Amino acid sequence: MIWCNVTLSEQERPWTACNGATRQRLIVVNTTGKKLKSPFSARIGYLTKGKCSYIFINEGQTQKDLVIWLNSGYGYDVFDKTGQAVKPIFEDYSVGGYGNSQSQFGIYELKDEIYIKEYTYKNRKPPEWFKVSKEGIKRVEPYQIPFISKEIIII
Repeated sequence: MIWCNVTLSEQERPWTACNGATRQRLIVVNTTGKKLKSPFSARIGYLTKGKCSYIFINEGQTQKDLVIWLNSGYGYDVFDKTGQAVKPIFEDYSVGGYGNSQSQFGIYELKDEIYIKEYTYKNRKPPEWFKVSKEGIKRVEPYQIPFISKEIIII
């Protein structure tokens, strides 16, 4: 199964991002002709060619549980439940524009659960955290994340 943080329309290019005319262009290509809402079955491909990076969603079924994360804001990081960075199967980004603008997308294997930390404009607000598991995607507070210290400091 595949979990994606964005419902993808049946259009051939349901999601694109680029942070400037000369920057890397990130493109999701949906060849199924169907609206895709998590979780869904598909075969996934990817390609980087020149200034374009693609994630292809095709008819079929993948052998692994996967997460596709799409972000057209300020970038993100991915962690396992111990706080270790998760190595992507595929990932790319487009940096440029105002503040710390960074569009990013990636494909990650979902073995148990992963945590996504999405950054905000110039880090003026705390990042948003998401937990992705086989039960779905949900926004979580930092105190709900197993690898963040839960010690209360009393002054």
